Amino acid sequence: MRLVEAINTLKESMVKATRIETVECLGTAIDALEKQIPVKPIGVYTDYKCPVCSRRVRSGKGSSSQGKRDNFCQRCGQKLDWSEE
Repeated sequence: MRLVEAINTLKESMVKATRIETVECLGTAIDALEKQIPVKPIGVYTDYKCPVCSRRVRSGKGSSSQGKRDNFCQRCGQKLDWSEE
């Protein structure tokens, strides 16, 4: 099952759920899975931010990055997509 399919299945289950605890658990699972879908960071050259929480992320360019690139936001856990960099 692909990630998007799993999210959609959980959303369908959430609508049918009758217990508040189940709805909350499904919501948490959906949030966690959605963070696994890579999104492009916002910015240019060395000044990039997470598109979800706006925390600064390392691009691997410039002296402050020391050649290291963040694959996930260190604050919210969002997966980052650097494919066109």
